[in-house]
Amino acid sequence: MPCSRTFMKIGMTTALIGFISLFGMFLWTEKAHMTTQRAMRYTTKINITRKALTPVIYMPNDCPMNITLFTVFHEGLQTKETLQNNTLLNWMHLQRHCVTPVFYSNNSGDILAGGEYFGWQHHPLSPNLMVHNNIIMRELFIETFNRHNSDFYMFAYADLLFHGEALFNTLSAVKDYIKAAKLTRFLLSGTRYEALFHNNSLNLSRTLRFGNDLEIMRNLQGRMKRLDITRLGYIITGKDSFPWEAVPDLVVTTLAPDNPLTNFWFLMYANKLNITTFDISNTVFSMRQAGLLPDKTEKRHRLATKLNEYIFLKSFQKYCFYKTALHSHRVPSIATTNCFQKKPLKTKDGKIIIGNIKTYSNQKCKYKYPIMIPMVQQGDNFW
Repeated sequence: MPCSRTFMKIGMTTALIGFISLFGMFLWTEKAHMTTQRAMRYTTKINITRKALTPVIYMPNDCPMNITLFTVFHEGLQTKETLQNNTLLNWMHLQRHCVTPVFYSNNSGDILAGGEYFGWQHHPLSPNLMVHNNIIMRELFIETFNRHNSDFYMFAYADLLFHGEALFNTLSAVKDYIKAAKLTRFLLSGTRYEALFHNNSLNLSRTLRFGNDLEIMRNLQGRMKRLDITRLGYIITGKDSFPWEAVPDLVVTTLAPDNPLTNFWFLMYANKLNITTFDISNTVFSMRQAGLLPDKTEKRHRLATKLNEYIFLKSFQKYCFYKTALHSHRVPSIATTNCFQKKPLKTKDGKIIIGNIKTYSNQKCKYKYPIMIPMVQQGDNFW
């Protein structure tokens, strides 16, 4: 009897252990199955979300007007990547408004960083575009004329963002005005709003999520500084509307230039030659991603700044006569947006019309002296 009881205990214990093991295996298998199912659902969710957030944007087939918007991305600019990606994302959306985005660089792979920015066109930087290792604005425009067929050619600095509908509606109104007035020579430009996108002390940059018009307007509201009449962010001409062959070797600086005078070379030259000038700042809603400071110790940046200052002061040798005082740091009106001739105005019903700028006058805005066109040689010393 004792032996049979012992065998019964052993048998029951073995059965219990087997049952527990079998139940444990069932629980583990079920848990693993549920985990696999959740993983599959999560993976599917990620794939669906990723697919939804990859926009394929096509240029409309029936564009009434074509705009080529081009810029230069500078490799090696400290902490540039986030702001640069913001520009890539925003300009990609501008295609909906008949804008072809173009960038010039010899390292397109580094610029795009594997991102799928649909519709962007890349052109390499050939040696004829360069002087003192910097890109010549004149040659950049001429190269773009040769590569693209558009109504407007627009250079903008690489830290600028645009509201696509506002840009298109403004240029449409200007185009209609140019046609009605039978203008053959014109220059468009404008200043920009500024919104803080980079904190230098924390080395943090703000990232755009979509880059569309709605997000641009949200960033403008409550965060922007007022328009600065002494700083221009973009230049627009037609293929034959401005004498680019006469422009000296002004170069493109990293981001917006330190010395805003250099961009007003084009306005002062145009007014002198009776070329119609338009300030389109008020209706375009361009926004600069402010906060990131160019590395002023970087040799190429310092060289570009000095070169542009040299060319401007050689071209307008009596510029100082327009200052209120000889050593005044206040910019005279001749080098501000007050000296554009025309500007778009929005009516109460939302229509854009072109009106005169009341602050413009020939006496105040037309340079009275001869303009010199200095040509820079590789060996020139302008420090």
